Amino acid sequence: MCVHEELSVKTLSLLLLMCLIPKYAPGQALGMVSISTLQQESEVVNGLTRDDVKRLMKTARTADEFEHLAIYFDRQAEECLAKYEAEQKELDRLLALRYHARSYPTQVESTRNRMDHYKTLSHKYTEQAGLYRARAKEDAAIDALSAPVPR
Repeated sequence: MCVHEELSVKTLSLLLLMCLIPKYAPGQALGMVSISTLQQESEVVNGLTRDDVKRLMKTARTADEFEHLAIYFDRQAEECLAKYEAEQKELDRLLALRYHARSYPTQVESTRNRMDHYKTLSHKYTEQAGLYRARAKEDAAIDALSAPVPR
């Protein structure tokens, strides 16, 4: 292999490696996602913004509107459960450490508090989804009873 071929192979390898390495902003840790990004993704998936949900909670009248709210709160509950599981992994990691920093008790307590918070939120969102789903079923049943009977 001549020097030029070796240099071009190394250059090509380096370029490929640079393309594969993800770039992060200073201070951004691997695997971390900003809250605003999560909210935007949530709104895209749900098709509802927070303002839409607030408005819909006040003005919902049809079974479809109640079902949209139930789906929204189901997704919110799923997100909270995912965050709970991430915090559980962090707690397991902290508890497995052999040596503890001075801030260790605070880290463990904070992680447990976040776990409790996400679990509580998940239950709350699940209850709200259930209430809206029941309301949608009631509304659908009323619509079915009030529909004209074909002759």
